[in-house]
Amino acid sequence: MRTLFCSLFFVLCSVFVNPARGEENYPIISANGFSCSQAEGMVSCRGSFPSQPNPVIEATGYNVVWIRGDYPGSRYTYYSDSGCLCAAEFESNGKVRTQECTSRLGNQKSFKGGKSTYDWCKKN
Repeated sequence: MRTLFCSLFFVLCSVFVNPARGEENYPIISANGFSCSQAEGMVSCRGSFPSQPNPVIEATGYNVVWIRGDYPGSRYTYYSDSGCLCAAEFESNGKVRTQECTSRLGNQKSFKGGKSTYDWCKKN
C-alpha cells in the first residue's frame, strides 16, 4: 500500500510540476512603427511597412508574431521578438538581391543575398 501511494505521488508530481515545460518566453518589442502587446501567450502587433499602399497591418499569434508583406520586387518582415524590421529587394529571377534591417534601437545593416537576418536582429 505504501509503495502504491509513493508511486502515485511521484507520477502526479511529474505531471504537475512544470506544465509549461518546453515553452520559451519570447520578449515582445514594439519598434520600427509596430505596436505589440501580449495577453495570456497571445501576441498582437499592428503597424505599417514603409511606403506601402496598405497603411495598417495587424497580426495575432502565439508567443511571437512575424509579419511579412510581399510586394512586387520587395518584401518586408517585422519580428515581434526582436523589434527588427527587414526589407528585401529581389532580382528579376526571384532571388534576394539585398536585405536592409533596422533593429529596435535604430541600428541598420545591409545583407547581400538571402542570408538569414534573424541572428543579427536578436543581437541588436
